[in-house]
Order: sequence, then structure tokens, then C-alpha cells
Amino acid sequence: MRIRPKNLMIPDGSPFQYDVLSRKKTADSLTELVKSSIDGLVLSLHAPWGFGKTTFLSMWRKQLHLDGFRTLYFNAWESDFSDDALVALIGEFGLVVTEFQRQLDPTEFPLEEQIAKVKKIGGKLIRRAIPAAIRIASAGLLDTDDFLGKSLAEVGEKFAESEIQRFEESKRTMASFKSQIELVAREFSALDQSGVSRPIVIIVDELDRCRPDYAIRVLECIKHLFSVEGIVFVVAIDRTQLSHSVSNQYGAGMDSEGYRRLFDLELNLPEPTTEQFTDALFAQFDLDAYFSKREGQMGRYDRSQFKECFDLLFSSLQSSLRPPTGIFLARIFCSVDPK
Repeated sequence: MRIRPKNLMIPDGSPFQYDVLSRKKTADSLTELVKSSIDGLVLSLHAPWGFGKTTFLSMWRKQLHLDGFRTLYFNAWESDFSDDALVALIGEFGLVVTEFQRQLDPTEFPLEEQIAKVKKIGGKLIRRAIPAAIRIASAGLLDTDDFLGKSLAEVGEKFAESEIQRFEESKRTMASFKSQIELVAREFSALDQSGVSRPIVIIVDELDRCRPDYAIRVLECIKHLFSVEGIVFVVAIDRTQLSHSVSNQYGAGMDSEGYRRLFDLELNLPEPTTEQFTDALFAQFDLDAYFSKREGQMGRYDRSQFKECFDLLFSSLQSSLRPPTGIFLARIFCSVDPK
């Protein structure tokens, strides 16, 4: 038996071949939603930690490629070392676009000049250069009148004329940045069979593992700077954890559920049944190979009885269907020598 779960194989040509949690229908519905999106869209995909968000998104992304979409995967936690989320988002966006362009035509890079403009304009929007514009906009979305009023008052009282001018210039720069991003998206997007442009799908994962200030900054940048026609964001979140991040960032008095206004639509990843979860656990820890060693009349029903015990425990004790619980139980039940 494995102590650590093995990585699930996701075949390029059949991404949902090992979909033991039966989530392909969810993926198909999500694809249809993306296809019908005309304007820019920011979606949240909610599931508690350990419910398979990353695996589902990996399968869905490969399915999108088969369906002719162009995608970008942004692991927020891996870029958590950056001082500014905008730098990481621009960098990842530029890398994917230019690399794909090179694969299409290694001699011409028409999008490189446009990406360079994105980086140049984006450089003016780093945290130090725009201390108030995005924060005030986010406060409005978070629906906190006291916070917004205080921020606006501070702007009026503390900003000298030059600072107000810089603020206004920053807002113009934000508009210019969004226009440039939209232009790149239009050039980079793929066409369907009828010649209609398909949106670029940007998947943001592991956000709930980031430090609170960085997680909120990522959402702010997505909503205020990257939310343009031709781009669909799908952000994997754990609502409970993200609510804690909002409270941590803005204070206990903040409406921690207000961050949900940063999303245009909210979707839930269906919770697996206990039977599906135990089947997935068997596959992850090679338990079938383990029970194959228990030969003879006495051991022939061990697998089915073991699985039945799992199902009953999860149901009767209402245990969490999360990997730590399953691993713990697996180690207890498999502590007996199969010989």
C-alpha cells in the first residue's frame, strides 16, 4: 500500500478516462457556459480543501484544448513569493502568449510587441504607483460604507494636488492597460468552426493557500484590470478560507462575504458520494494491489468488506470526505499483514 497518494494519470486524448468522481458532466456544463460568454467573465468554482478542485481543473483544461480553446493556468500559490500579484499575472500571461506564438510560427512573433506594451503599461500600475485606485474600487465591491467613506475622506484630506493628479493618471493608465489586454486577447483567441472567436480561459488555482493580502490582491487585479471581453477567468476557491483572508486583510468589521461581488457567477463543484470517494481512495493508494495479496478463502472478501466499512464510517460518523480522513482510516485498516 502507498503511504502517499500517487498522481492521477490524465491522458491528453481522454482527460476524463479516470474520472472516478463522475465530474465530466460538470465540465461539459462549464464548457458550454464559457462558449456562450460574449463579455469578459469571472467565475468562482467552490469546493472545500481536498475535494479535488485541482484534479478537476487539470482534466477540464485538457478537454478545453481538445475542444479548440486556448487556456492559461495560473497557480497563485506558486507565485505567492512575488511582492505584487499584478507582476505575476502579467508575467504568466506574457510567457504563455509568446510561447504559443512561437509554436505556431517560429519565425514571426506579431504578439511580442503587444505583450511588451502590456508590460510597459502594467509597470505603471504596481502597488507603489497606485496606492488607492484599486483599493477604493474594491471597497465598493466589498460593500463597506464605513471603509469606503474613510478611504475617500483620506484621499481628500491627505492627497496634495500632485497626488490627486497621479491618482487620475493611474485611472487612465488602468483603462489603457485593459484596452491593451483586450487587444492581445482578441489576437490570441482561437476560432470555432463557424469562425466565431472563442474566449481565452484563464484558470486560477490554489488561491486559498496564499497569504491573505496576496489572495485578495489577485482577485482585485483580475476584476479591475484583466476582466475584459475575450477572457474568462475560472477561480478555484474555498469560500470559508477566502472569507477568513478578507477579514484578515480588511479587519474583523469587514463584511467577509462581500468579496463574492468580485465574481460574476459562482459555481459549486459537486460533492462526491461516499462510494465515489472510497473508490478514488482505493485508486490513489493502490489498495486493489494490496488486497490482491490476500489470497485464499479467508481473504477473498476482504476488499468488499473493507470498502463497506469505509462507506459506513463516513455515513454514520458524518466524517469529512477529505484525504487526511481517508488516509488515516486506510492506515488503520491496512495495518494487518496481508500474508
